[in-house]
Parts: sequence; C-alpha cells; structure tokens
Amino acid sequence: AWNRFRNGQVVLFMTVLRGSDFRQAFDAATRCLEHYRDAINALNVFPVPDGDTGTNMLLTMRSAMERCSDRSDASAADVTAGLADGAFWGARGNSGVILSQFYRGFAEALIGEEVCDGPGLAQALNLAADAAYRSVGHPVEGTMLTVIRSTAIAVQEELDRGEDPDTPALWDTAFHAAVAALYRTPSQLPVLKEAGVVDAGAMGIVAIIGGILCFLTGRDRDLVDRALAEACV
Repeated sequence: AWNRFRNGQVVLFMTVLRGSDFRQAFDAATRCLEHYRDAINALNVFPVPDGDTGTNMLLTMRSAMERCSDRSDASAADVTAGLADGAFWGARGNSGVILSQFYRGFAEALIGEEVCDGPGLAQALNLAADAAYRSVGHPVEGTMLTVIRSTAIAVQEELDRGEDPDTPALWDTAFHAAVAALYRTPSQLPVLKEAGVVDAGAMGIVAIIGGILCFLTGRDRDLVDRALAEACV
C-alpha cells in the first residue's frame, strides 16, 4: 500500500490486500448491507415473496465476521477462512447459503496466501462464482448468482487486458459489472419483470461489493446510493 495525492488530498492505494484489509473491507460491506436491508427485503419476490432476503444475507454476514480473525498480523488466508467458516455455520435462507459459498471461493483461492493481489482477486471471484452455482440444485439466471459471475468475468477480462490495475481499480470494475448485472435481472427472470423489481439477492451482492469499494477507495456510501437509486422500491 502507498499514499498518493488526488485533488490535494492523500488517498490510500493498495496494490494488495492484507488480512486486516480484508477484515475491514468486509466489515464495511456488512454495514452497507445493513443500510440496505429493508430495501432488499421489499424487493423479495423470488423464489418466494417472504421478504427476508436482506435480513438473511445480513445475519449470514454478521456470522462470517464473528469468526473472522481480528489479529493485525492475520494473513489473507486466515481472514477469508474465518469468513467462510462463520458464513457456513450461520447461513440463513437460500441467499445466505449462496453467500456462504461466495466466501468459500475466496477462502479456497487464498489458501496459504499472506496477501491478495489482482490475480488472486480474480481467482477468488471465479471460485466464488463456481461454488455459488454448485450450491444450488437448479441455478437460475437473473439472480445473485448472475451478479457474482458477472463480477468474476469483468475482473478477469480487466486483468487479461494486461493493464496491471491496482486492487481498488479491480473492485471498481467488479462493482460496475455487478450494478449492470443487477439492472438486467428483470429481463432474465419473468417474475421480476412482472413485479417491476430487480432481484433482491442480486442487490445484496451489489451492496456488499459497493461497501468494500467505498472502504478501499475512501469514498462514502453516496457512490452506492446513486448506483442503486432506481433499484429501491
């Protein structure tokens, strides 16, 4: 990590994510998800309109954070393994199970790693998407699965262009890909189009990735609010 001046202000840029960075980033993601919980619940029409997707994802996130190492010298592997373990044991509902597999992919990609660099992030998102799809008997597009896969594809494509972006830039790519995928969900899932909403779980993933991005770049949540302005009901 190093400091760089932008518009007269010192901004922290991270070339890699250490364990403590991961913990703080996902803590920020949890707070962002909490902010949107009620809005996510209100969107909940698939697979059943029980209005608890936001709550289930938040409870799963909180469980993940409870088992996340808070040691300052914890490795990326230590932190993501704790997140995956906590999410697994605390998963609530279908959305929570899928989210727990998102963490599992991160943990598998970073086994034995002290830090997470750009290629490591791409691998983590790819494995997260694979694990998420495997966790569902009959995967349906236009859901949080689609959004997770979209982030993985976008980040991998960014790396394949060979521009060597820093880690926050890759999260920025993931966030914008997730937002675009979220707004496509009604065109992929008829029940959403009929109800005039985007997918609730998909919005939860956008909130999580947005919270991480805001932490890594020092931006406030207005970034996420603007992106989700048309998604809230």
